[in-house]
Amino acid sequence: KMTLGMIKNVIGTVKGELMFYNGDGIEVINENTCGHYCKDRKGRIYARMYDCGLDRIDPATLRVEHVVGKDRLVNALISDRRGNVWAAIDGEIRCFGADKRSDRSFRIAGYDGRPADMLCEVEGDIWAVMGYDCCIISSDRRSTRFAVPGFRPLAICYDPVSHCVLLGGND
Repeated sequence: KMTLGMIKNVIGTVKGELMFYNGDGIEVINENTCGHYCKDRKGRIYARMYDCGLDRIDPATLRVEHVVGKDRLVNALISDRRGNVWAAIDGEIRCFGADKRSDRSFRIAGYDGRPADMLCEVEGDIWAVMGYDCCIISSDRRSTRFAVPGFRPLAICYDPVSHCVLLGGND
């Protein structure tokens, strides 16, 4: 997750809209309400829309590209340490690589039409939490799936000091 201060030339937001100063005046990037922002290695900004879809914004040109259509729900969005952006989309985990060769998609069996609730990077692997299940997508593109019986995670966090993944839930 990045703060708005990390985006070059961003001067603020109004009702979720990114506002850039382009040298002549203020430009509003998107008229939709944005739910979450991530930045890739090339400096492009990915904006998750509240009403579905995902936009990629080039801050240098202010060009907006719809990379996931409005007919698809993007439930979670993160950027990894390699500068790729990962999105949980309707039973699919998609990686938007900083270069096109890094783009890839993973289908999660049994979760067609339902996105992961949360994503987290853990030492180069991506953890996707879906209901009671957790799927680990390793950097070599293999996946492992597990569940803790009787426990539904509602939060996930990685602590790099202790090398522990923390899953939180209700009592």
